[in-house]
Amino acid sequence: MKANILIIFTLLIIFVFSCYNREKRCKLSKVDKQMIPYELGQTINFIDSLGHPIVLLNDHDKISWVGENGYLFYECRHISMKSQLDNFHIGIIVEASCYASNNNNIYVIVNSFELNIEYNSKGEFVTNDYAYQQKPLESLEINGKIYYDLVENKRYNHTIYYNKTYGVLQLIIDGRDVLTINQ
Repeated sequence: MKANILIIFTLLIIFVFSCYNREKRCKLSKVDKQMIPYELGQTINFIDSLGHPIVLLNDHDKISWVGENGYLFYECRHISMKSQLDNFHIGIIVEASCYASNNNNIYVIVNSFELNIEYNSKGEFVTNDYAYQQKPLESLEINGKIYYDLVENKRYNHTIYYNKTYGVLQLIIDGRDVLTINQ
């Protein structure tokens, strides 16, 4: 009798744990995928504060899974653009959001600092005033061209202007060095 109870109890435990899957996987949404406009192999032309051209090549564009706490996994897209002299680098990452009520971020890493651009589930840039200052803009003239539906994001002495069509439009680094898209 005790053997039967032990067997039933063991089978019950095996059944319960085999049906219980704590792992959660969050995929990039269509909106998330559209937040980075660059393609692998694409060159992006910029000019610096002195008018010198800087050409960046997108030489890395991958979608991968990142784990957190051993059970939460989210898909992310990471691109890496490097200058020809390899002295300037921009990495851009967007991660799937596992929480429907939260906004999502585009992480822009420029050489050694990071700027986070926040957007909602519709792909609209949002306003915030906490760790960094961000405000959506309807339009802005940069280098003689008007860009629409963009965001201005400031953190410390760094500012980025970004939109979903062209990506990085302008970077102001340490409040003085400027890198501007050159189309």
